[in-house]
Amino acid sequence: MKLDENNKWFAAKAGLEESKLFIGVSCSLNALDAIGTFSQLASNVAGHIYKGDGEMFKKSAKQLFDASDAIRNAIRKELAIDGGAGDGR
Repeated sequence: MKLDENNKWFAAKAGLEESKLFIGVSCSLNALDAIGTFSQLASNVAGHIYKGDGEMFKKSAKQLFDASDAIRNAIRKELAIDGGAGDGR
C-alpha cells in the first residue's frame, strides 16, 4: 500500500517540478517564487501525512489553497489577464 502511495506522490512531485521548470523559463520570478512556495508547502504536508499525521491536510488546506491562488494570480499577471483567483469572475 505505501509503495503505491509513494509512487503516486513521486509522479505528482515530478509533474510539479516539470511545471516549475516551464514557469522558470517562461515567466517572471514572482511566478517562480509562487510555485516554489506551493511546492515546498505541498512537500511538507505530504511528509507529515506519510508519517501518520492524518490531520495535516486539514490544518494546511487554507495555506495550500492560498498558495495555489498565488500561482494562478502570478500567471494571470504574466499573461496580462485582469482579475485572478478569488475575485468573483
